[in-house]
Amino acid sequence: MSSLFEMQTQLEISFNLKFLNENQFNKINGESRELERMLSAFIRKIKDRN
Repeated sequence: MSSLFEMQTQLEISFNLKFLNENQFNKINGESRELERMLSAFIRKIKDRN
């Protein structure tokens, strides 16, 4: 998850520095948030097995 959070931070910096327009940012950010939810659910499921 740490690498995902680092990527999300870099994404925000890229947007703030105008390397990405709002549409690009929203698309990538939405996809990364979905990955975050999926990873969290997966990790929770694995922990619940043990």
